[in-house]
Amino acid sequence: MSNPHFVHGLVVKNQNGGYYHPGTMYDLPKKTEVADIYMEMYWSMYPVKPSRERVATKAHVSPSYAETVIRELTETGHVL
Repeated sequence: MSNPHFVHGLVVKNQNGGYYHPGTMYDLPKKTEVADIYMEMYWSMYPVKPSRERVATKAHVSPSYAETVIRELTETGHVL
């Protein structure tokens, strides 16, 4: 029986409903979108910080990628 999350070839559907190619990097607009979503959630939920899972779900990225962007944003104050 096939994996229900497997779509076709190297395109995989993640638990958040997004599609990705394993090992593919996102470009700057997607990174900026994740940062914007985090900041929007940060101010609307203050003083509670949004979790990486909630940011990832809203941005349609993996939790590990959301964590990378969040860490970069909080450590440096911007995303590159």
